[in-house]
Parts: sequence; C-alpha cells; structure tokens
Amino acid sequence: MKRRLIAVLVIDIAGSAELTNADEEGMHARIMALQDKIIAPVVATWEGRVVKYLGDGALAEFPSVVNAVQAAIDILDLNREQEETQPEARRIYLRVGVNLGDVILQNGDIHGEGVNIAARLEGLADPNGLCISGLAYEGLGPRRADEFADSGPYKVKNIDKPIRVYRWRPEGDSSIAARVVEVQPTIAIAPFRHGSASNEIEELSSGLAEDIAIAIGTVAQLTVVDESRSLEPPRYRLSGSIRAIGERVRVQCKLVDQFSGVQVWAQRYDRSGSHLFELQDDLAQKIVIDVHTTLGAGSYTNRWQQYAAPASSLSSKARHELESTSN
Repeated sequence: MKRRLIAVLVIDIAGSAELTNADEEGMHARIMALQDKIIAPVVATWEGRVVKYLGDGALAEFPSVVNAVQAAIDILDLNREQEETQPEARRIYLRVGVNLGDVILQNGDIHGEGVNIAARLEGLADPNGLCISGLAYEGLGPRRADEFADSGPYKVKNIDKPIRVYRWRPEGDSSIAARVVEVQPTIAIAPFRHGSASNEIEELSSGLAEDIAIAIGTVAQLTVVDESRSLEPPRYRLSGSIRAIGERVRVQCKLVDQFSGVQVWAQRYDRSGSHLFELQDDLAQKIVIDVHTTLGAGSYTNRWQQYAAPASSLSSKARHELESTSN
C-alpha cells in the first residue's frame, strides 16, 4: 500500500439537487462545461491532477498547498464570472475544501483521512467559498495566509480530532457576502429531550430551549426559525438532552450544519444546584456563548446581560414556585 503527503482539493455545487430538479438536461450540460472548460484546465495549469469527477463535484490532488489554493480561487473566480449571465436563482455556486494530508494511493485513486477531511471542509464552505485546514493554512506561509480568517476548531463526522478551519475572505467581493447572508443565517432550536417525570425538569427542558432561542435571535448573523413552520430547512439545528439525578444535572447539546450534515460543535455541561431558574440562566448563557463563538462571530459574553438575562421563558409564578420548592 502506497501513501503520500499531498494537497487534496474537493469541489461540489451548493444546492445542486434543486437546480437539477428544475432543469435536469440543462444542468447536466452546464456541469460538463464546468468540468471541461474550468476545472480541468485550471487544475492542469497549477500542476494538479483531477483524480475523478464525483457527479456534480470533483476530487483533485496537487504537489503543494499553494498550488491547490490558487487553483481553488481561480476556479471560484472563473465560475462566478461565467454564472453572471444566469438568473440569480439558476446560478451555480461552488464550495471548495483544501487539505494537506496523508493519502492512500490505489489504482490511480486516492483514499484515507486526508481526502475525508478535504470533503468535510468543502461541506463547511459557503457558496462561492473556500475552507482550508489548519495544516493547509500553515503550508501557505505569508503568500496568501492573510486572505483567510480563522473559524476555529470543528468536530466533523468520522474524524477523531477536531480540525481547525480557515475561511477564504476575498477583499471587496460584496456579491459573495450577500449570498452568504442569504443562504446561511437560519438556526432552529429543538426542545431538549429528557426522560424525567419531574415537572421541574420539564420546565427546564422547554425553558432552556426558549431562553437560547431568544438570546441567539439577537445575533445579527443568525435568524431563529420554527422548523415546523419554515418553508425551507434552517442552515443550523441546535438540539440536546437533559438528565438529572438528585441535584446533579447533565445537559448535552450539538450543533449540526443541515446543508452538509456535519456536526460542527458538541458539548456537555454538568451542573448541580437546587435553584432551577438560576441553573437555566447559567446553562443558557454558556450554550449561547459557545454556539455564537463556534459560528465565527466572536464572543457573545459582553452582550449576554443586555439580551439574554430578560429572556427566560418561565413566568414569574413558575420561577417563584421553583425557588420555593428548592428552598
């Protein structure tokens, strides 16, 4: 079995299923043109090799990260220019992931974790966007590194350790910014599951979800939606569970990017205390801060007192009853 350290590039079309359903034959022709006139020649220009086409996407390898990243940016730029003649709703938006990693070589194909990480990075990228791993970022050096923003570590499917993600941020490209705002701001907060017959835990379950929803709703980059009434699935979904033994409470939650299926964040919170109202506020604050930071908007800490403190879903009567019971 042969192995090699290479730069891996994965490309896919954002929302290709909807575009194909609207015009199957036309979309097939456009994908073929994209592969023949943009992807193949650009990859060759930067000394890469198209390993294979994956339906509406592609897998390629390069001798260096610099070559792979430059090829990715050229492909994104050329595709964007080509798609300007299409109506907005019919445009092809690409997502690209680049990783520097160890791969297995077999019959002209490449396999292994190095490829899997590149695929996960593609799933995290914005439409007309590029995400690269921490190893790829280090391989860039000063040449293009200032064009990437650190999005922090992500826990992704089938990869044991979190990967550090860097997002490409082209200067002065308002069209990409507008598209990103349009596509990815929505988040749904699911009720926290529990198996307890306790009224207090039932109140904590529903109250915690509502506190989080109200607080996150104040974040400019996110819009909280009701999954049961939304016409389109939200980009992100926050869900969790609650278990209680005596005064010990364990809350586990996870944040899933529903466009890619990637779990971008998960955490466990262990707390103890008899004042459930205080416990709810503390848990809601920690979860909102962690989610806000994970999605790349920075720390929410300084805004918590202003927005989240008044956001508890428990009525004053319920709070009084809970605190009286606890005392």
